[in-house]
Amino acid sequence: MQMLDDPAFPSDARIYVGSYEDAVAGDQGSFFAIKTDSVGPGTYVDDWAPAALGTGDTDSYASFDDAQIYMGDSAGDFYCMVRTTGLAPAGWPAGGKQTLEAGQPIRSSPLIPVYGGGPIYVGNDNGKVFRVNRTTGAIERTYRLGDGRKVRSLSIVDDLGAGKQYVVAVTSDGY
Repeated sequence: MQMLDDPAFPSDARIYVGSYEDAVAGDQGSFFAIKTDSVGPGTYVDDWAPAALGTGDTDSYASFDDAQIYMGDSAGDFYCMVRTTGLAPAGWPAGGKQTLEAGQPIRSSPLIPVYGGGPIYVGNDNGKVFRVNRTTGAIERTYRLGDGRKVRSLSIVDDLGAGKQYVVAVTSDGY
């Protein structure tokens, strides 16, 4: 097992981190919750048992909100897990897994707008940005970058005067 992504640090005394497994050998990627408090720092959280991830590695950074943690993998699957249990939230597909585009790696961190609990945005290596419903995991809309560049990062820009938010995609070649 090789850790490829930086851990997520919410305020619940746990670190969340994904790993890379040998997909050629049929191993599944893994995602861990590790204790950081005095009850057993550095140990895996025993009551946190996420469903097995697909064969993709987890080389996108995880993102989180108050109740859930989100991440993508190199097989094109997007996951949502309840932070306290590691299980799929009610309303999401089985295992908390939504395939955005099979075989197209997700290497950008999910973007979670701060206001209103709205959708999540995530980009892939085929130059697409997906708007995903936070409650159901359904793909609400797909945006395609004109030239199909690989999406590596997403940011949000607020135009508070107009009451609008804009999602900005950064690609692998800096555009």
